[in-house]
Amino acid sequence: MKTIATIIMAVLVSVTLSAKTYIADPMHTSIGFAVKHLGLSTVRGIFKTFTTTFTTDEDKGIITALSADIDTASIDTRVDMRDNDLRSANFFDVKQFPRATYVMKSYKGTKAGGKVIGELTLHGVTKPVTLNLVINGTMADKNGKVRIAGIATAEINRSDFGIGKKGDMPVSEKVTLTIDIEAISQ
Repeated sequence: MKTIATIIMAVLVSVTLSAKTYIADPMHTSIGFAVKHLGLSTVRGIFKTFTTTFTTDEDKGIITALSADIDTASIDTRVDMRDNDLRSANFFDVKQFPRATYVMKSYKGTKAGGKVIGELTLHGVTKPVTLNLVINGTMADKNGKVRIAGIATAEINRSDFGIGKKGDMPVSEKVTLTIDIEAISQ
């Protein structure tokens, strides 16, 4: 007769065996944004320094945990003057708010993609943000590590996070976030 402790251990072992942790490969991942300037052109930028980690339940083919940490000072729009303005108190205020973070609260989807429901903390403000995720696929690399790739997008309102002055900026309130990720199993 199995004891409760034996049953619990068997469940824990099966959960552990089906879980797999991935870390974003910074050489093949970008975290970027796009915003309209004067309602005419689209300005795009990326953050060069970040870490992203997630865990999957391999049996169910779903994401069970996800977090991202972004160095806001690493912003790059390919224009130094604009990047310096974005780092200033006019926008990101990187001296006071050097990090942006995203933490998943739940996942609704399959191994092909779905909705990552989480919280984005940006400029000292935390708001719910849902990422629309499409998984491009998985494959083993030459080192025997599993790689998974996908793209996640969301739209946020910059003034909801206290970034820039509402209504009198040359850039739109709406910002499109795009995370194009390739991650490696650990």
